[in-house]
Amino acid sequence: MYFRQCLSILHMIKLGKLAKPNESVTVLEVYSFNPSRQKVLPLTLTPLWVVKTYLPKAAKKITEDIKITLEENTNKVVQMQALAKNIAEQLRKKVQELNLSKEFGEALGYKDIYLAKLNSDCFTLEEFIEGKFQKYMNNTGEVCVPSNDVITQKAECFSSFSYEISNLQHLVVDI
Repeated sequence: MYFRQCLSILHMIKLGKLAKPNESVTVLEVYSFNPSRQKVLPLTLTPLWVVKTYLPKAAKKITEDIKITLEENTNKVVQMQALAKNIAEQLRKKVQELNLSKEFGEALGYKDIYLAKLNSDCFTLEEFIEGKFQKYMNNTGEVCVPSNDVITQKAECFSSFSYEISNLQHLVVDI
């Protein structure tokens, strides 16, 4: 696939910095997880994207301690994002079904992320979202913002809903 309107990998990897597009062309293999088929499929992208790669320490932990490849781990990351997106949609529908849309307001939502490969390196691509990043709940489920914040309350609700709707199998955190 050729992405004429995208940034070069070198520019995209500059941490925390938005680079200006240039004339270079980068060829990437990009894949999307299809939950209905339980497989990863090729995909074509066009907007501005964020590249997330593994820090050396994290890569070492994944490959040596957990004993899976970075590609396997990246696949799992993409699949878990698809699962969280599906659960968020189920919560939105449940709120509508119970006629609570006015009280609840807009439900949290998730965008798709994609597995990408460049040579033998695997990473995720996420659509760039304008604005300031705010974490509401960390990886252990601890709230990071005062609990009277409306979005924090929705994050806690969503996390709890994920646990219930999955028959106590999954708990979405890191929101």
